[in-house]
Amino acid sequence: MGSNNGAVTSLRIRWSTPADLTALTGVFARASLSNEGDREALLAHPTALVLEGDSIAKGRGAESGSTRTTRGIVVVHTGK
Repeated sequence: MGSNNGAVTSLRIRWSTPADLTALTGVFARASLSNEGDREALLAHPTALVLEGDSIAKGRGAESGSTRTTRGIVVVHTGK
């Protein structure tokens, strides 16, 4: 990636694995805390900021980002 004012020029999307859980939990927590209206309640209950790994382990999670950084996540819930 060259000098491009911080824009991502290369994006990857792949299925997540249990090894990705720490990075995915960080993205989940930062995204959750970005909502100013929920921030105080979430900080009072930090366990709400922990991403459950069962969906990732079952192959129902995907992540996107650059080569070295996870920028976003998707977890598919089947309702079961």
